[in-house]
Amino acid sequence: MDNIYLPKLARIVDSYEEADGSVILTLRMKDSSKFSFRAGQFAMLGFPGWGEAPFDICSSPLNDKEFQFCIRRVGNLSKKLGSLKKGDELLVRGPLGNGFKTLEDLEPKNILFLGGGCGFVTVRPIIKYIIEKGLYKDRKVQLLYGARAEESILFKEEQKEWKKYVDVQVALENPPKGSGKYHKGMITDLFNEIELVSPTSVIMCGPPIMYRFCIQALGDKCLPRATYLLMERRMHCGVGVCQHCAIGPYYVCKDGPVFTLEMLNKAGVKL
Repeated sequence: MDNIYLPKLARIVDSYEEADGSVILTLRMKDSSKFSFRAGQFAMLGFPGWGEAPFDICSSPLNDKEFQFCIRRVGNLSKKLGSLKKGDELLVRGPLGNGFKTLEDLEPKNILFLGGGCGFVTVRPIIKYIIEKGLYKDRKVQLLYGARAEESILFKEEQKEWKKYVDVQVALENPPKGSGKYHKGMITDLFNEIELVSPTSVIMCGPPIMYRFCIQALGDKCLPRATYLLMERRMHCGVGVCQHCAIGPYYVCKDGPVFTLEMLNKAGVKL
């Protein structure tokens, strides 16, 4: 990225519908330059006359030619971006933020993912990286995902492939009657229904209130130095200037979105 304030043009090479009114946009830089990023990073997407907003990059970090975003149509800009088709162009500024520098060196090696709601988007590039690099071969990887109902499950078809390499467990608040495919309840209810990997690094992606209850429920399994939280806050600049995303002494856009629980505890940040 040459200038963090200067967006570049990208062209949509594919788009398809996802769950819960979302659309997946696959982009390629118009000048054919590489788009290299780390899992956990985000970018600012914009369209002339409509402004810009942050969106998590949700494709594999190992592909630097094409990259993806999951756009949930809830506001004016997201509805505009969600209406774009193959061949249309939009503005991209990024990648931004502090993602995972390395996943190979996590200690403990086992990984427990806890994902909920739209925050689950950020899990996808990490899972893809683990599968494509074969990291599942020398560690246990477990993914617990909570959603409202079956129609809200993101990447449902992809999860079938993930299950070949990762232990995937889904909890729904309102599961379909008689299906038997899902657990009923909240994500924390899974802690008492299945055997959790241990010892483990923990990666949480979801609403902040989920973090609080998951940390309490995990107890000693939740090692502060090995528990990673992907934080989300409202932001405008993406580079630590506007200060809208301040969390304690940190800026989510610049110091995060990836934080360890140890960092937040030492800074006195309340979840």
